[in-house]
Amino acid sequence: MVLRSPYNHQLERVFFEFTHLNSICFENFLELFAEKFPDEVHVIQLDNGGLHKALTLNIPEKIILLFQPADSLQVNPIERLWQ
Repeated sequence: MVLRSPYNHQLERVFFEFTHLNSICFENFLELFAEKFPDEVHVIQLDNGGLHKALTLNIPEKIILLFQPADSLQVNPIERLWQ
C-alpha cells in the first residue's frame, strides 16, 4: 500500500504479509495500520469483498472504510482482467 501525506505529499510504503485472505487477517491489518499511524485519520478504499464487510469486523477509530460501487471498472482497473 502506498500512502500520500496530505501535509507534505510525501509517499510512504506500507507492507504487511498475512497467511490468509479472510476477515481475521483483514482486522489484524487494520489494527497494525492504525498502530503505525495513530495520529491521523485514514480513508481506505475497498471493493465489496466479503472479508471487508464481515459483521464481526472491528474497525479502529481513526480508519474509515470507503466501499467502491459494484462493477466500477474505472475505479479499479484490475477488474478488467476478469472480463
